[in-house]
Amino acid sequence: MSEIKEVYKIKKLRSIYVSIGFFAFVVVLTWVLFFYNSHLDKQTTLLQNEITQKENSIKEKKENKAIQIYELYILNKKVLERLDKNSQIVSFLNHIEEITQKYNVVFEWFNYSNGMLSLDAITVSDDNGFDYQKASKFIEGYRNDEESLFNLGFIETITTIEDKEKFNIKLELK
Repeated sequence: MSEIKEVYKIKKLRSIYVSIGFFAFVVVLTWVLFFYNSHLDKQTTLLQNEITQKENSIKEKKENKAIQIYELYILNKKVLERLDKNSQIVSFLNHIEEITQKYNVVFEWFNYSNGMLSLDAITVSDDNGFDYQKASKFIEGYRNDEESLFNLGFIETITTIEDKEKFNIKLELK
């Protein structure tokens, strides 16, 4: 019987030690989690303060008139670029008028789209020369002109009707 009592005591001591060990583990784990939580709370507070400072800084900077104007520019950039392209049409028409006077070429119609200008050009024989001479002078001269606004594309067809040369030209914005 004494053996049974000893086995019982050993089991009882073992369960007490296991219980004490488990209790110690839980206490240590609780302290670790408590201090970790405290550390996370401090970090959260620091980050919230930093966010508040950044937001205040952004508000101060947005009050600057130059930044407000820049924001308006960014919001309306596409519209402004479209208006700028449309405003160039006057300079294109003036350039075409200069071509007309310089090379004795008449333009019937034009179409401007995506930086490409399509025109029907006509040269007429008169006291200043023959129609084909004017056409070749225009083609050669415009391609070599450094002040031209456009690059002259390949001319596919030239139609001759009596004393007129008619050809379609494509001018690409430089």
